[in-house]
Amino acid sequence: TSSPTSSPTSSPSVVATGLTRTNAEWTSGLVAIGFLRSVVFEIAAAASYVIEGIDTEANKVKISNNIEYFDSNLSALLVGNSTSSIPVISTQWGDEVTVSWAAMKTGLVEGEDPNMSIVIPSAYEITDYVDSM
Repeated sequence: TSSPTSSPTSSPSVVATGLTRTNAEWTSGLVAIGFLRSVVFEIAAAASYVIEGIDTEANKVKISNNIEYFDSNLSALLVGNSTSSIPVISTQWGDEVTVSWAAMKTGLVEGEDPNMSIVIPSAYEITDYVDSM
């Protein structure tokens, strides 16, 4: 077995782009990423309620609003948002989340009711990517 050549640091100061991040950028990025994780299950829950016929119209509105919020936060993470101090995330992570999110959105908006066989697996994929961030 080989031993590490350097000791780990308590918090990273350099990201893949080679840019040093401020505390505000780290915090804003983590908040935006955490939002993606929580809202994806809010969307899945609302989709389940639509399927069950529970407050269908209100839950369809919730899905629509949360899709907009998710898109906005994902976009901020993909390209950065200097106003909100959100730094650009890694391309690989962004690509993985974008593919899963596109599938989930398709399952939500195509057809009269959400396609839960697409929505639920996509929600879990997104949270797996977020957890690995």
